[in-house]
Amino acid sequence: MTWRAFSAQSLKAAVAAGLAWVLVLPLGGVADAYPYYAPLGAVIAVSSTVAGSLRSSLQAVVSIAIGAAIAVGVVALASEDLRIDWTGEVIFAMAWLVLVLSIGATTLLYLMIRPGEVSRIAGLFYLVPAVTAALAWALFGGTLSAVQILGMAVCTGAVMLVTRRA
Repeated sequence: MTWRAFSAQSLKAAVAAGLAWVLVLPLGGVADAYPYYAPLGAVIAVSSTVAGSLRSSLQAVVSIAIGAAIAVGVVALASEDLRIDWTGEVIFAMAWLVLVLSIGATTLLYLMIRPGEVSRIAGLFYLVPAVTAALAWALFGGTLSAVQILGMAVCTGAVMLVTRRA
């Protein structure tokens, strides 16, 4: 990917995320509680697929991250005082987000992808909500209803059927 293509991808992601942010804020309701979903969806929509080569995928991820950072930076500069209270919780959360969820998860994904294995790995993404709910229950005292547990079991069974080796 050339510098020009890299810059264009970053700019597209920034514009898409910025427009999504501006368009969703006046809607209120759920958009007030989760205003970052619209920009995230926009960035994902303009991204290239993981099925490409490792190099082009990494370049796409970096360009999208730069684009998202530009969009968030512009909004932050316009609407925030840019002050951070560096507490232990903030430092732990930042370290967890950067090291485990970003670097660790992406590295694990690339290690799991092998030629012809992308569809099997993509099936694992359906387990994310179930694992998140289980972690919320285990770590934060969240509640799980019988319907939720049944849904988690059905989803897990379906993923097992789809991802098993022939």
